Amino acid sequence: MASSDKHDKRFNWVQDTWKFVRSYVGQRDHLAHHQINSYDRFVQDKVAQIVDRANPIRLHFDYDTEINAYRHRLLITLEEPGFGVPIVRTASGCRVPITPHHARCHKNTYAADLIVDVRIQTTVVTSRRHADDTREDGPPPRVETNETFVSGYRLGSIPVMVNSCLCATRGKSPEETLECVKDPGGYFIVNGTEKVLV
Repeated sequence: MASSDKHDKRFNWVQDTWKFVRSYVGQRDHLAHHQINSYDRFVQDKVAQIVDRANPIRLHFDYDTEINAYRHRLLITLEEPGFGVPIVRTASGCRVPITPHHARCHKNTYAADLIVDVRIQTTVVTSRRHADDTREDGPPPRVETNETFVSGYRLGSIPVMVNSCLCATRGKSPEETLECVKDPGGYFIVNGTEKVLV
């Protein structure tokens, strides 16, 4: 009896193959699902990790041998990276929300802004010595530090994958978005042309 049970659970290539194919092809987004999940993971987690790894950005210039330090130092920290809605910039400079359909019809790139908060710390070091002062142990240099915070700075833009978490069509009906019901997404629109990464 055990051998017949074992035999019954084996894969029947004639019957089971087509059951498997129908169940796989019957899913709406079976070909694009892995692309969309990968892109979503990138924009939701990886972009923030990349920004964190780059922090802080240190810039310094105008080295002064007299005080043994750079006169000007900048410490730039990017915080809270996020994305805006997909937009297009018009000829007049206006920013208008865009859908994949609009991007295709008007030969636009379907993209969203990468927005960060920026904290800038500026340090200026100046010598207190006079030109005619020759003493080794003169007064210490003056250090002035100023901090500026800029909220919602547009760092750049990133192409939006159709049907991803950044897509304007996500969660809307095809009638609202003018998209094809059978369109699984998983591709980008660059200058009105659909582009897919393989």
